[in-house]
Formats: sequence, C-alpha cells, structure tokens
Amino acid sequence: MIPSGIVRRSSIPASSSAICPTPPDAAERAERIIGSHARLLITPGTLAEAAFVLTKFYGVPRAPVVDALIALLRRINVHVHGLDKTIAIQALLLCRPSSRVSSSSVVSRLASR
Repeated sequence: MIPSGIVRRSSIPASSSAICPTPPDAAERAERIIGSHARLLITPGTLAEAAFVLTKFYGVPRAPVVDALIALLRRINVHVHGLDKTIAIQALLLCRPSSRVSSSSVVSRLASR
C-alpha cells in the first residue's frame, strides 16, 4: 500500500505510441512533478534502472548520472522505498569514480539488505 500524499505511477500519463515511447513534453511534466510539493517514492530498482539506461542506452557519462540521481534524492519531497536516502546516496557515490562498480549493482545489493 502506498502512503497517502505520494504520487502514484498511474497518475503520470504514459505514452500512447509505441513508435515514440517518450512524449515530447515528458521532461517538462517530470520536472513539474518532481518540483512539486508532492511526496515522491522511488524504489531502489528505479534508481538502478535510471542509472543503467542513462549510461548504457543514452551514453551519458557515469559522473553526471550519479550527480543527477544524488540531486534528485536530496530533494526534500523525494524518498527511497525501504532504504534510507543517505545510504542510497552513499551507494551512488561509491560507483561515481569507478567503472568497475556498477551503480545498479550497488543500489540493488543495498536494497536487498
């Protein structure tokens, strides 16, 4: 059960087209939701997936991805499900300087504890 005040996944409109999976206004909508005062709950798996997709699929260097995810986690309205935010941030910082340590592996391992 999701606590009240948390934006549910179903409240964020999904793309209607399989050809163009990301609507043109998706970034603006995400920015409005994240910038709102609504309490947002992110799973460790979502953090890991975001890091993977940004680095492997889009080719964004690891350091800016880690920095962006940490900035997201530092927002007062963002919470990590089942994991203290400081632990999630520490996990991301561990993999920032090294390509030998996968951010998805670190976050996933911490989440399974």
